Amino acid sequence: MPTDNHSAKTASPKRDDDSPWKEALERFFPEFLALLFPTVHAEIDWSKGLADTDQRFRPQQFSTALWDCRVDFRFPMVKLLDYAEPERWAELEASDNVFALVVMAQIRAKVTDDAETLKGWKFRLIRLMYERGYEQARILELFRLIDWMIRLPKALEADFRQTLYA
Repeated sequence: MPTDNHSAKTASPKRDDDSPWKEALERFFPEFLALLFPTVHAEIDWSKGLADTDQRFRPQQFSTALWDCRVDFRFPMVKLLDYAEPERWAELEASDNVFALVVMAQIRAKVTDDAETLKGWKFRLIRLMYERGYEQARILELFRLIDWMIRLPKALEADFRQTLYA
């Protein structure tokens, strides 16, 4: 445990990267697909429910084989850290997709070790919500996710909140 004030103020608490990311995907799944998998998004009929109603149907994998042939399901993949590169980051900043802010928060939480720098990113992402003209409910929802992803040490968090409310 750090003993000096500066170290205690800048030491980041243990982050829970997984839970806010899962919630963000649940809440903004169509926007997630539109941003990162636009061709998949375009093929989905969003007017229909996407879940079945059979309680007994609980698949865990898909694979099929006949004779000596086997088929396994393969799917596309996006590596979020690729978006930390300057040209990809610029795409996120320019995007009008709400999920871009979630991706930006997740990336900064993962790649930034310095708590003061994280504080700056947290402010920047919040400022972007207002610049994009999001309604209050959306801002509050996104703020909760960003706040969950970008954790600051207690003293720095208190400073962040005081500056934010001012």
